[in-house]
Amino acid sequence: MGGNYGDGCGSSCRSSYVQTDDVETLVEKFFSSGKREHLISAAKKYLNGSYEKGLIRYVLDAADVSEATNEFPGIEIESKLEISFAQAQSDGAQRSFELSDILDVIEFPPSKNARFVKDPCNLESAGTNYFYGSDDGAERVTVIHKGGNFYLKQKGDVQPYSFGIAGEQFVLRRPETRELTTPPEIMDALQRYQHEGIKYQGKIEKKKAEAFVLQTLSGRIYSLVVSDARRNLDEKEQWQLEIEYAGYIPGFKTNVGREEEIVDDIVTLMKHVCFFYNNLPLDSGELVSFAPTTERKYDFIRGVKVDGDGSRNGRTNGKAQTAIDEDFGLLSELQGGLQMKALTATTSRIPRDSKKE
Repeated sequence: MGGNYGDGCGSSCRSSYVQTDDVETLVEKFFSSGKREHLISAAKKYLNGSYEKGLIRYVLDAADVSEATNEFPGIEIESKLEISFAQAQSDGAQRSFELSDILDVIEFPPSKNARFVKDPCNLESAGTNYFYGSDDGAERVTVIHKGGNFYLKQKGDVQPYSFGIAGEQFVLRRPETRELTTPPEIMDALQRYQHEGIKYQGKIEKKKAEAFVLQTLSGRIYSLVVSDARRNLDEKEQWQLEIEYAGYIPGFKTNVGREEEIVDDIVTLMKHVCFFYNNLPLDSGELVSFAPTTERKYDFIRGVKVDGDGSRNGRTNGKAQTAIDEDFGLLSELQGGLQMKALTATTSRIPRDSKKE
């Protein structure tokens, strides 16, 4: 899941700062005149200069808002692309690139009528995700341990779109909330799901890098997240690029609440990446490719293969549930507040069955 555009979003590939009046003035002219050419010009200047803040932060500041407005609070709207690699030369070399290197090769040139412009802030983070859900694929709870904090995600079922947009089957809509939490609150949340047969499914170590794009007509923001998830069970990796709706900036000509426009934007972004950036060489010599997928982290942790039509086949990792339950004791060890056996005992009373990432 991508985050909101925040104050930490600054340029990632610029080492010196210069005066930002030109970009600020152009963005202000855009809001006062409504002429998109000023916004495109601001994006061009930003990409050719060195700036303290991210491009979208300048737009938010000019709109006099601290963050984007979400048209659908509590709803996640995203698509996923599988990332695969091949060596440009079969020399058996180890991968030597950063996640942000993949984001850097995906460009959205600020041409005259550009639909999207990119803010290459390349925020990076790492954490551990613990998954709770049912064996039939229902994902309900994810506990994230990152930066010394715990976060609780609660998720609902995927709600398919039927707008008739080609490619919409790869855009996933589902209820989702995320909040800062504590181990006791985690246990309370898990107990609330007892009637659904929730149980612990496993964990991943996840690294991600995140950039953003701005839709120049509607003012909607979309995050681009490259993630490398490593399954604790067998060290297998899942590489993905996620494209997620992240709200809109007031002052644009936004048709607020028109969800089909968001779906169309995400499908267009998917096509842009898959068409222009397949078999693209990184500086490290790797060739990177992208393909649409509906595989969730929850499917990956359970070893469930997702076919091209979105169907899910069996659990293949075969790890004993007792070993999985013992593994969850690490959560309390990381926090250092609760005894491992107390947390394990609480979770073991929850009926066996579960849901999502």
